[in-house]
Amino acid sequence: MSDRMEYQVVLQKDGIFDTYKSASLFADSDDDAIDKAKAWAHSFDDTPEDAWLQVVMSGKGIATLRPGEF
Repeated sequence: MSDRMEYQVVLQKDGIFDTYKSASLFADSDDDAIDKAKAWAHSFDDTPEDAWLQVVMSGKGIATLRPGEF
């Protein structure tokens, strides 16, 4: 059985709960989830420049990356 965990990733507008895109992904660790979230965020051509990237697992914030950090 795999030890992979499910994470939620969200691209959202700065300071507002206005979600541009969201998804679930599976990863082996928090660091792996952050790397996968960055790759996911870069897969879109229309991501606004003011979007923040958030990575959450079971309601716990794993990472919040500001515009330009991902």
